Parts: sequence; structure tokens; C-alpha cells
Amino acid sequence: MGQQVVSLLPFAYKIGQLILRFRLTLLSGVRYHETRQMKGNDLMYEQLTLDGLLEQSSPAVSDNELLDIKQAADRLSVSTATIRNWVKLGRLETAKTTGKKLMFQKSAVEKLVGDIISGRSDKLTKRRNKKAVKGLDLYTDYIHDSGTNIVIGADLVKRNPAVFDEKTIRMTLADLALKLYLQTQQKENISLVDFIQTYPDDDFIILLMELLDVSKAGDLSFTDDLPVPTFVPFQDFLGYIYISINKVANRKSTGSYFTPIDVVDHLTDTLEQSSRFLNSDIIDPCCGTGNFLLAAMKRGVPVEHLYGNDIDPISVTLTKLNLFLNGVHDIALLNEHIKNVNSLTDFDERTFDIILGNPPWGYDFSASEIKNLMRNYASATKHGTESYDLFLELSLQKVRQGGIISYVLPEAILNVKTHSTVRTLIRKNASVTFVSYIGNAFTGVACPCILLGLSKADAGNTMGCVVETAADNFTIQEPRDLSEDYWNFNLSDEEAICLKKIGNIPNAFTLKGQADFALGIVTGANKEYISDEKQNNNELVLKGSDIHKYGFENGGHYIRFEPENFQQVAPTNLYRAPEKLIYRFICATPVFAYDNKQTLSLNSANILIPHVKGVDMKYILALLNSRTVSYWCRKKYNSVKLLRSHIEDIPLPMPDMHQQEDIISNVDALLAFPVGPGTEKQRLYETIEEKIMALYHLDDIEKRIINNDSKQYDSFL
Repeated sequence: MGQQVVSLLPFAYKIGQLILRFRLTLLSGVRYHETRQMKGNDLMYEQLTLDGLLEQSSPAVSDNELLDIKQAADRLSVSTATIRNWVKLGRLETAKTTGKKLMFQKSAVEKLVGDIISGRSDKLTKRRNKKAVKGLDLYTDYIHDSGTNIVIGADLVKRNPAVFDEKTIRMTLADLALKLYLQTQQKENISLVDFIQTYPDDDFIILLMELLDVSKAGDLSFTDDLPVPTFVPFQDFLGYIYISINKVANRKSTGSYFTPIDVVDHLTDTLEQSSRFLNSDIIDPCCGTGNFLLAAMKRGVPVEHLYGNDIDPISVTLTKLNLFLNGVHDIALLNEHIKNVNSLTDFDERTFDIILGNPPWGYDFSASEIKNLMRNYASATKHGTESYDLFLELSLQKVRQGGIISYVLPEAILNVKTHSTVRTLIRKNASVTFVSYIGNAFTGVACPCILLGLSKADAGNTMGCVVETAADNFTIQEPRDLSEDYWNFNLSDEEAICLKKIGNIPNAFTLKGQADFALGIVTGANKEYISDEKQNNNELVLKGSDIHKYGFENGGHYIRFEPENFQQVAPTNLYRAPEKLIYRFICATPVFAYDNKQTLSLNSANILIPHVKGVDMKYILALLNSRTVSYWCRKKYNSVKLLRSHIEDIPLPMPDMHQQEDIISNVDALLAFPVGPGTEKQRLYETIEEKIMALYHLDDIEKRIINNDSKQYDSFL
């Protein structure tokens, strides 16, 4: 069916605005459509045209002006290092070069932006980039639906392949909101113009006009062929449509990831178990379109106890519309409880019993914003400020004594060093009441997530914390040390005791300050430098998948070693060391190979060269490949990446001369075997493991725990 456009009558506009402004003054004492923006903060959603997708990240320039490398990087939402690499590889031409300063023609950069968005270029579609993402997404996991409403979202995306602008988004949402409302009132479906003329006293018009923002639009028109959605109580259908037609780039550049309904239900079901839930004042300080508030209302929380803030004016209005559709027709109450403010800078003096939601992740604050935030937040620093850390800190200030904080967060909050400040604040002000490990919960986002529950009482306590993992549910009965850098809740008490035993062995040493580390090679142009054929001018290079415990295999990759031309390369002497260890950077367990042939490696295989006085490299190799260290790394760091900081933190038992020589002789025997499985090779590995477990002073129960957990990784032999 074709799309017919019907202009909204000027008569209806004038009457509607007069009625609305008069009634809004009476109801809420404020001017119609007071737009509250975040002072000095560009976190506000900016609905832009296709040509201006990335305009928010750099100052405007005229067609005749040039862009420097910083402006070009900001326009393309990549690093300046990536721009330099594209120039080196001939993928982006410079207009002129003054010394080391690169300048680019504005038209060339904007053409590349358009090509990326339209799909003509795949430069950013094959790499992880949180800002420069093309097209529209359909969030089918955002709502529970038999199919009707999901299909409407799909139909809208198909019919409008170009990026929606703000006007189209507002009109589409208003039309669909009206269709839903007419269903709740059991009225015949009519156009917005007819609705205003037929029902001028209906308060729903107030919210529709707020959504349409008639104070700024002079020629609004409405489509009359949008499908009719099915009203489902407490379903955030409007939010589903909004996030599906809104630009992906806008959501990701502001750190906003809309929460799937299963996650919303999981969190609110957990809170509902509290006897205080129904009588608590509850706020979502970054409420989006109101899905958490709808979930609380569905579970019986009176609307008088529900509050929400958000920086995005469209989201705020949609929250009000959602509550109105579910029976809350008090406009003054909605305006009082649901506010278009930036919670981080404009939170009022109120405190709450429960603070819940999904705070923004990874927003890139400007220098001026960080300077302002640093005045009020310990977790704001000039070296890096994470938005969800700030919301946790804010919540610790705004929750009442004995109150609850419950957020959807990246799992990194528990164990990444950059979040240590907010972890300290939690330890000093709250107890941990529940942790649910929910994995990759967001469509298209590879980031393990948790539900974290805190109580502003009994600070630092973890006993009684309920833990949910994919494999088990249990309650912590033994205290966990929240002063440590890594918070491990996905361990039973028995497992945690075993981990503590490894960490407290006497006469231990670490590799911190006693080893050289080097990253593998990044050529910047693999097709040019890497071949699957051995030639006179190239040599073997190892990938992570070529590395096994103790040894490596020839994966059939050969590199022309020209370090001066590579994007990332370590000093040559580290690659050419007489002996070194090469390890997989990404793997479920530590995997280290011994190399005395000066073999090169790519960035998926990094280098470690220990230099601990009196300790042989092969002894350290045995420790790092052991089940005991595998258990330590996986349980302690809970990461598929083996970072330098992880390796430097591993407690290693200092051997006497006999113990070291004994293990080294076994390592030499094992190294004589080719890469791959073998009965005798496995026997040697078991022999080494027994000797290492003895060095860690493990008893039979602890050995059983480690073997049961880590034996599966013997396959990396």
C-alpha cells in the first residue's frame, strides 16, 4: 500500500495549542513544552540527517575548509591512529601535509561517512566500533509479543530504509500512540486531526502535542497508513518502535542500550521478593521509555511511588504516554514524577527506597564535562570516566539508609581496574545482596552482563548474597574480601576457599617487574605482508590458534618482516630473543609455548620473557600451563583475555634447586613430543601437575576441585 500524507489543519493547530497551553498552566504551572537540556553535556540524543550523522562530534566547517586529523577522526568516530593507518594504506587521501600535520578535504571525509552509513564501504562494519554504525536495528527481544507488534516494527524499518529524522520519528510515534489509546478507550480509529477536533478535552492530547513538539514544527504532517498495533498492558511497544527506527549511531554514541524485557522482568522479579517493594519510593534515574517503571507498576507498585529521569525528551514523553496508556491519567502527577533532566547534574534533593535500571554504558564525556563531574564524583577522572560508575556513585548518595540499588551492568564492574574507585565506594557504603550473571544480554553487543543488587546497610558484607550463574544458584555463607581488585561472586564458598589458598602460598613470587612483555605484530595490511606460501623473502609467523601448551605448530602463515612499515610492532630483539614464551592472548585458559627459534607472532599471540633470578624459564612455563594456574586465572579474572596485569599477578611458588630441576627435566621430556595428543605426553603432564600442586600445598579436596574444573583444558596440549 502506498503512503498517503495528510497535512494537519492550521485550524486544529491553533485551537489545540491554545487549549493545551491554558490547561497545562492550570495542571502543572509550567509553560507548554519546556525543553530542559543537560548543561554543557551532549549526551542528549541528537536526531540528525544522514549527511550529518557524526556532526555532533566535531565543529562545523565550510565546504572550502580542511579538516585536521582530529576533526577527521571525530567525524568518522575512529582514533587518530586508525586515520594514520588508512592514510598509510591509501584508503584515505590527504589534501596536504605540513610537517607531520595531516589535513583532509572535508568533502572526502564526508563522502566516506556517507559510504559507511549506506553500506558502500565496510571499513567499520568488520570491527568493533561503538559510534560509527550504519542502518537501523530491530530489537525483537525488547518486548514479548505473539507477532503482531513485532511485525509492525519490521514493516516500518523495511518501508523506511533511510535513517529517520526527528520529525518523522515524532510523527510516527504519535500516530501509533493514538492508535493504542483509542483501543484502550474502545473508540474507533481516527486521525490525530479528527481526534483533536472530536475530543478537545482529552488529556491524552497534551502528551501527544508534547511528543510532536508543535512549538518548533510549523508544517507537521501525518501518515494515515500506519498499521494498527495491538495494545498489550504494560508492554513498551512505543519504546520498541523508537529504538528500532532510531539511528544506531545515536544510541551507541550516548552509551544507551535498551534493556530486553526478559532482563527487566528478571531484575524486577528479584526486587519483588523484598517485603518493602510495594510500599517503596522507586526511581529509574535513566528511565528511557519507562520499561522498568512499567514492570514495577505491573507488579503492583502504585504510580504515586514511581519516578523516572532521562536526558532524552522523546523518551521522557514516551514514558508518560506508556503510563497514561496503562491508566495513569493525572498529567500533573506525570509531569512531577517523570522528568527530562540529566540525573548526574540535575538530580534534586529527593532520596528513594529503591533505585533501579540500566544506566548508560561507555559514554565519551568531553573534557569540560569531566571537569564539571570531577567536582561531585570520585569516580570521575581526567584519565577516564565511565558513565555507569557515575550512576552507581550517584545512587549510593540518593538511596535511603537500608534502601536497595539494582542495576544492569557490564560484568567488568566486578574485576576491571578502572572501576576500582566505585568498588571502593560500594564496599564502604553498601552490602552486596545479589549478583546474577546473565551473559550477553543485549542484541548485537558482545559484553557479558550482570544484575547487581546492593543494600545501603551493613557496609562491606557479602554473606547472604544470592548468586545466579548459568550452571548454579547458591547463597554465599563465607565472607568475601571486597578490598581485593577482583570480586568473584561466581564461586561457591568451597571454590573461593581454594582460590584463597593458592593466593596465600608461602614463599611466592610474581612476574611483576621481573619479565619483559611484548605484543604480537599488527601489520595494518595483512594481504600485503602475510602469505600462506613460504617464499624466499618471508618466514613463519604464529597466530594464537597455532599456540599449544608447551609447543606450537606451523599454521601455514608466513610474513615479510618489515617492522618499520607495520602498524604495531615490538622491538625486534624481543621477537629474536634466544628463548621466550609465546601465549594466546584470547583463550578460555592460559596457554604458553616455549620458543628458542626466534619465531615471529601476530597480535593474537603475545610474548613473555621472564628474568627471575634463580628461576628457569621452563619452570615458569610449567607453572603457567598448569591446571592450578588455569583455575586461578579463570576464577580470579573471569576473562577470556589474558592481560599483562593478570600474568603479573599470578602467585608462583619459589622452588628449591631439586624441585626446579625435577620439573625442568619433565618439561624437556614433554617438549620432545610433537604438538598434539598422546598417552605418554599426557602422563608427563599429569606428573608435572602433581609436583606443582604439591608446591601450592593443596590437599586432596582442593586437588579434586581444581582437577574437576580445569582438566577439560588439557586439550590445549
